[in-house]
Amino acid sequence: MTTPARLSVLALVLVTAACAANAAETCSLHGVVSEPSGQPAPSVWVLFTQGPDGPEQARSLTTDNGKYYVSGMQAGTYTIKVRRGETTWIVENGVRCAGDQTHDIRLP
Repeated sequence: MTTPARLSVLALVLVTAACAANAAETCSLHGVVSEPSGQPAPSVWVLFTQGPDGPEQARSLTTDNGKYYVSGMQAGTYTIKVRRGETTWIVENGVRCAGDQTHDIRLP
């Protein structure tokens, strides 16, 4: 194998490894937000922050049936907040996100 061919193969291996590592570092969360009564909660913002006072990393507005979905977040630990109108609640702290996960939320 010639030197340029070897470099091409090496570059392909490195790009493939970098893509695989990047995919492993992201996560997605989806689920249903429900009222205290158990009914779906439409038009509620679901916010994901790094800690209770940390920066927002992602958000999703629930559908008419209370479903939310966020993707492309960096794998890690998040605080989940919900916002309805001018009111924001911390609903869970220390939620681990890795891969594709379902996480349902009950409003306080």
